[in-house]
Amino acid sequence: KVFDDSPVTFNTTEGLYSPQNYSRTYKGKISMRRALELSVNVIAIKLNDLVGPASVIETARQLGLKADLKPILSLPLGAMEVTMLDLVTVYASFANKGRRVEPVGILRIMDRDGSTLYEHRHREQRVFNENKIAALVNMMKGVVKSGTGKLARLPGRPIAGKTGTTSDYRDAWFMGFVPQLVTGVWVGN
Repeated sequence: KVFDDSPVTFNTTEGLYSPQNYSRTYKGKISMRRALELSVNVIAIKLNDLVGPASVIETARQLGLKADLKPILSLPLGAMEVTMLDLVTVYASFANKGRRVEPVGILRIMDRDGSTLYEHRHREQRVFNENKIAALVNMMKGVVKSGTGKLARLPGRPIAGKTGTTSDYRDAWFMGFVPQLVTGVWVGN
């Protein structure tokens, strides 16, 4: 799918909303894949408008996001606060081929002799079609290969991920994963 990265203004219940790209420039016609790789804000907002913010929230819930989200156009740009644990849970569903696993803090409790007193047994829940998640993960590999996440490349290791930066330059984050591990990094003030 190709989108037009150009200035746009939405008439919302809160007033006029004109999203801007981080670079304050526009790229014209651009594929959804390349827009994701380059973190093009205007395309994220246009896509959110196309599918509907309520659908975005429902998808986020299925993937494990527990934050209280409001159905607003700026939602894909981080307009609502979410925890790192929520984000890592969502990205773990991507790494796990569309199966969600609830995060836990204690995997095993052992006594002083090494006998296991408790061992957590995780349960997976299929939340998305494996083929659809594979297409998304493939796009997210491009973020690291040739997009905003290039500095997160690992030699000889395929990695997928997504970067994010707040409009006031106070926060930057990266969520990256390989099939066995998800890592979330946040730097901010």
